[in-house]
Amino acid sequence: MVHEAIHPADNRSRKILDLAKQIHSTLELDDILATFLKLSVQELGTDGGTIYFLNSDGCLESKHIISSHKISKIVLNPGEGIAGLVAERGTSVIREDVQEDHQFSSIIDERYGFHTRNLICFPLKDHQGEVIGVLQLVNKRSGAFEDSDISFLEDISTFVALAVKNAQYYADSMERARMAQEIKVAHDIQQSLLPSEDPDIKGFTVASLFIPCYEVAGDFFNFYSDEEAAHIVLIDVSGKGVGAAMVASALHIYLSLRLTSNVSMSGFVHELNDYLHATLNGEHYATGIFLRIRQNGEMEYVSAGHPPILVAGSGAERSYPSTGLPLGILPDRFFDCLPLELYPGESACLYSDGFNETLDPDDEEFGIEGVQGSLTRHSPGSPRDIITGIHQDILDFQKGTQGNDDRTLIVVNRN
Repeated sequence: MVHEAIHPADNRSRKILDLAKQIHSTLELDDILATFLKLSVQELGTDGGTIYFLNSDGCLESKHIISSHKISKIVLNPGEGIAGLVAERGTSVIREDVQEDHQFSSIIDERYGFHTRNLICFPLKDHQGEVIGVLQLVNKRSGAFEDSDISFLEDISTFVALAVKNAQYYADSMERARMAQEIKVAHDIQQSLLPSEDPDIKGFTVASLFIPCYEVAGDFFNFYSDEEAAHIVLIDVSGKGVGAAMVASALHIYLSLRLTSNVSMSGFVHELNDYLHATLNGEHYATGIFLRIRQNGEMEYVSAGHPPILVAGSGAERSYPSTGLPLGILPDRFFDCLPLELYPGESACLYSDGFNETLDPDDEEFGIEGVQGSLTRHSPGSPRDIITGIHQDILDFQKGTQGNDDRTLIVVNRN
């Protein structure tokens, strides 16, 4: 029986593929690098080696070390040592008698009582050819390092680059999934803080609409009542997304604990302004409307830099402007508390700037005048009908363009 001889090149290819399978057996980046280092040390027969990865500062940080000495983490500055040179140039080097090489850094040898005779340094590159780290192997046991050693590392590094790409993609996917879950939790929490139904206020009918731009919003509104009065609050925190939503949630807690009918509205908003300024250091601010409706039907409001309250119905159109600066910009600010007159059959509209700043395809704003006009057209209807009408007017104005801000709308009708 005749056995066909295996060509050395075929044997090498099989070996490379076998090593590649081991490298691709995990999606954890650290495990991939550790496996690559272990296989390289075994294949080239060295006393040990180190895998370095470039950090954001351009320094090389040791990720894995194989050595008979207990060596702690190594950090090389850009260009430091032969490994630093290889990282900068992106080409492999072999050095015999490294102690005579001026580029060689002997710090590790001196610190751990090690003696490096020779070494090979090989640049690790990603799938786009960019250097991401360096493999350094030291003290080959049988003779000197050869070009064939570099050829082996070049062959296997192709699979390493692919494995690193897959690991990073996997890590990014897991991070995105984690963030998506956390945002969903934040969304659910924020939704639970919003009122589940419109308030029942004697002599008034109230309806509301809340449309976040993203999963979580910087807009916040709620209704607070006690035996003496009802409060309607609408707040718009600067910015969008998670950061603004966290501020809005904190404001809800503050309002729930401190907003009662026996506090001065002006004084309350003054304290809230100072709280925000001290807590957020000016990194966020908020506009807001605070409307109080007493049991006898009297109404008063404070508006901190918010778009004006608009009124329409049986009487003439009118608006109630801001009574102070946005919250959190400057400490120790005073906010006027003014009366708000609402006659039977009239409706007051409180809204966030996601309505008046809505853009059409030509980048024209809907504007406060647009909100006022829409309110007037629909004000003969109920608060719910008015909200539906204003919202539809906004959608018609957009003509399919994407909204770019949170939208909150509250309509208060005096019966």
